[in-house]
Order: sequence, then structure tokens, then C-alpha cells
Amino acid sequence: RKTMTVLFILFVLLPVLLWAASGLKKIDVGWRGQLLWFGKRVKGSEVGEGWQMYPWPWEIKVVDCRKTIMNLGNIDAITSDNIKVAIGCTIVYEIKNLDSYFNVEPSQIKKGLDEARTEAIRSIVRRYDLKEILDLHDEIGHTVKGAMEHKEWGIDILQVMIPEILPEKTIADAQTLKTKEELERVAQEVELKHFADRVIALMKPEKDGGPGLSREQAIEQVQIALGQLKKKGKVQAYSLDPATAALVAAILEKIGGKK
Repeated sequence: RKTMTVLFILFVLLPVLLWAASGLKKIDVGWRGQLLWFGKRVKGSEVGEGWQMYPWPWEIKVVDCRKTIMNLGNIDAITSDNIKVAIGCTIVYEIKNLDSYFNVEPSQIKKGLDEARTEAIRSIVRRYDLKEILDLHDEIGHTVKGAMEHKEWGIDILQVMIPEILPEKTIADAQTLKTKEELERVAQEVELKHFADRVIALMKPEKDGGPGLSREQAIEQVQIALGQLKKKGKVQAYSLDPATAALVAAILEKIGGKK
């Protein structure tokens, strides 16, 4: 009898155990799977994470269903004022429906997403000029997200980010120069207004508590004071060339300073 038991274990029970163990599979956290029967997918079947046992003729086809970030790189688009801009695009998606997802090749999904975002971006960019389009990161992202939402792919587009909108280099260089010139102009106006305010204070009549200097005397005193401060490294000196002097005079006239 003992011999029969051993033979039973060797020839019957052990093969069954090995067969069952061959179907033991661990599905990682965030992954999901779909059952295959003789290599054919069983629609509607879904297997979650953890240890699963589906021996032959069953199999499990698994895929990572965690949130995935895909960088689609830059594409070129033309604004309404005929300026080329390069626009980057990064998407965040996750797989929601395995039946639909396994019906499409991953490479085809990426190609479809890329084509959808290209068409959407070029469509919206051509409606705005360069100045407007540089501030439309969120609007472009929203438009692209809508264009990418294809439920038949089995994925859910969670977010579309437009990290950069870059005009062509010659335009970018010109914009940088223009911005620099504008900042310098504003700074000069502030400095001249400050200069004029100090001159006006020195021109204030004695009856109002001021020194009562003439315009020329007040300007000279302010220049001397600024020159001394410059030597101490505290402020930038004012070079009152004819053009600058004319600007100061114009400010004084506008404010109502006396001659």
C-alpha cells in the first residue's frame, strides 16, 4: 500500500501540482491583466495585482496601468503674423479599459496622440499673433487634451502640459533686445523723474520752507550731490547731456516748476 501511495504521488499528484504551479504569476502593484484562453483574449476579464494562478491553457496578459508621462517633443507652428514657433508637449495618461487598449498597438497609440496634438496645436496657433500665443500655455494644453481623448484606445488623458513656446531664434533675439531697451527706457524715466523731483524741492520758495534756488542752480546742486555719491559708490551719476537736460526741462515744465 505504501508503494501505491508513492506511485500515486509521483505519477498523479505531483504532475497536477506542477501544472498548477506553472500558472502561478505575481502581478505588480499598479499593473493589471487580461485572461487568455489558448492564447485568445477573454473579453471583459480583468485580473488585478497580487499573486494569481491561471495554469495552461490559461495565460495572463499584463500591462502597466499606472499614470504614465509621455514627452512628445516640439513641433513647429505658424502664428497669424507668420512667425514660426516651436511648442513642446508633455502628456499624462493612464490605461482604463484593457479590452480597448489591447486592440491597438502601443506604437499606433503614440502615433495617434502625436498626430492629434500636432493638428490641434497648429489649428489654435494660426489664430493668434506671436505676442498673444506666448501667453496661451493653458489654453493650448486644454485644446490638445480634448483632441487626444479617444475612448476607443482605452486610455484616459489626465493632463496635457505645454512647457515652452519658443519663437524662432531671430525673433527671440529681437524680442530680447526690445525688452532690454524698454526696461532701460523705463529706468531712465524713473531716474529723470527722481532728478526732477529733487530739483523742484531745491526751487521751493523760502516762504514755503525751501532754499528758493533758480532752476539752473538747483540742477547744478543736484548734479554735484550725485557726483559726490557716485564717488562713494552709492548711486549712478547723471550725465546731463543736451538731450537729457531737455527731458528734465520738459518734466519741470509739465510739473509746473518756475524758470
